[in-house]
Amino acid sequence: MNTYIKNKYSLLFHNKNFDKLLLATFLSEMGNQMQRFGIPWIIFHITNSGSLMALNFSLSLIPGVFFGFIGGIISDRVSRKRMLLLINIVAFFIIALIMFLIRYENNVNIVFIFILTFIISSLTSMYEPTFSASLPVIVPKKNLISMNNIFNIIGSIIGLIGPAVAGIIIGIYGAWMCIIINGISYLLSFIVILFIKSDLAVINNKEESIKKDLYIVKKYVYENKWFLFCLLVTAAVYISTGSIGSVLQFLFLHYLHLSGFMFGFTFVLFEFIPVLLVGLFSSKILKRFDSILIIQITASLFCLSLLIMGVSLNYFLIVLMGMLQNASFALLMVAWNSKRQSEIPNNILGKINGGIVTIQSFLLPVGSLSATALINFISVPKIISIFGLISLTFILILILLKKQIIKQY
Repeated sequence: MNTYIKNKYSLLFHNKNFDKLLLATFLSEMGNQMQRFGIPWIIFHITNSGSLMALNFSLSLIPGVFFGFIGGIISDRVSRKRMLLLINIVAFFIIALIMFLIRYENNVNIVFIFILTFIISSLTSMYEPTFSASLPVIVPKKNLISMNNIFNIIGSIIGLIGPAVAGIIIGIYGAWMCIIINGISYLLSFIVILFIKSDLAVINNKEESIKKDLYIVKKYVYENKWFLFCLLVTAAVYISTGSIGSVLQFLFLHYLHLSGFMFGFTFVLFEFIPVLLVGLFSSKILKRFDSILIIQITASLFCLSLLIMGVSLNYFLIVLMGMLQNASFALLMVAWNSKRQSEIPNNILGKINGGIVTIQSFLLPVGSLSATALINFISVPKIISIFGLISLTFILILILLKKQIIKQY
């Protein structure tokens, strides 16, 4: 058994820089899980408003439109290690400052929460393309799929531990403690990254203008139509994700009336089992089937699960469809990330990833704000089904036009 694990996940035993980056990811993502559950809980119990919960979710997405591509550009020009360090330590001090200010407020102002959400999301938008572009520097191309599988397994573990721990902390210490833990996680992540023995960047001394960077991205998309096709397919998924993300927790609290324990337990069912299974078997799936085919199928399944989820308020049906959503989304991301990391030159990977974060961060709020606008007129289950139907229809049309889009692939 030990030999099997060492052979399948050799990266964990032979790449110390990867181990440190993985640990840093685990720490920061655990902290993000705390804030992910803590913030909506605080907003709901202060305002009892589904619209404000959805608005906060939208605020967490908007910064990526402005900072995603900028972060990608910077990450192709400077030491990515230093950039990751800077983002982590700034996030720590921002949370510390917000908590200090709130301590002297008799009544918690919801504006403080929105400011915290916006700033942390801005930093995260710059972190994502930098982190993603750093991985191929320390991981050989032949191990990229295995690497993404490992991140999926870690994600499933976080999906198991995070909601459960957040629920316990909220029940015992209150939701604000989740925010404090998130701040500590950024500090710990900073310390771990400090010991990575690599700049996590390729040698690229060219100082291009932003206009030139935009031209490089545009040229790459034009010359690689497989990328354009996958980008359009995932765009539909991003819009659907924005819609479900803005109303899901309100669905649990307002429609299903879940307790703190059941709230966390439901997210464990949603995320742990499906993401763990994807982490264990995605390597075999990706080796057997074409990545673009996997992207098509998983995107379609994701949208179909939304369509079915909105049909009924049956708890078990909602959980089952939630598991299908997370499994299909996880496999979609493994295929999409592995394809980009293996095909795109690393000296422009930061720009490309930054562009994707920008597009993603534009489309997620489109879905989120649209769902927020509809929440006062249409029931949440109907909103979920509508977005599932629209996105699924768009993806099926793209699949029918695939040959016209990908002419030279």
